[in-house]
Amino acid sequence: MDKRSLKRILINLSLILINIAVFSGAFIGVNIFSGNPVELIAGLTVFLLTVIVFVITNYAGFLGKFGIKYNKKESDREIITLKQCEAALYAFLNKKESGQFEDSLNKVIAQVAKFESKRALVSEALSKSFEKTEITYIKFNTTINEIEAVIIGNIKNLINRLNMFGDFAGHINKTISNCDDINSKMDKLLYELSLYNAQNDEKIDQESALRELQGLIDSVKWYK
Repeated sequence: MDKRSLKRILINLSLILINIAVFSGAFIGVNIFSGNPVELIAGLTVFLLTVIVFVITNYAGFLGKFGIKYNKKESDREIITLKQCEAALYAFLNKKESGQFEDSLNKVIAQVAKFESKRALVSEALSKSFEKTEITYIKFNTTINEIEAVIIGNIKNLINRLNMFGDFAGHINKTISNCDDINSKMDKLLYELSLYNAQNDEKIDQESALRELQGLIDSVKWYK
């Protein structure tokens, strides 16, 4: 049980005890129906204060949690592209809470931008090497799409942790490492495609490259 929940329980118990002490005949015994103006004012005051404190303590906490979950779902739904990942990271950088993580977040943004650039180069190289209807093109393009989804998933997870202000320093470093690994594999793929384009008599080692890329996807896509 967290401190907030314990505090809420203690406040609710206090409200119950106060009402018992004020309205019970065994203690003060205030009766708002007795016709006594003093008792009426005192009783209504205690009752209204009890209601106000109860609402603030319980419903505000509930609505706060609901709001966080709702915003989190909205954020997850909105972040579906690399550009949106960058925008969300920049948005957090503008918050005062970003502080000590500013350099690391800038590195994440740089890695995302780097992948965007490499993705464009790979797409261009694939288009020069293969027809879009060819199996080879489809295989590589599908794999690259999956890698992009991995990056977006990792960024969304990172942003969720940032918004919850939990222990996410290690997560930022892991995200940077994952993106760097992906970009290194993209460099290798670009090199192989450039060789293929320069010497048409040589063939790219398709299965080996795809296995390496798929292994990369499997190694990072479940990271939480």
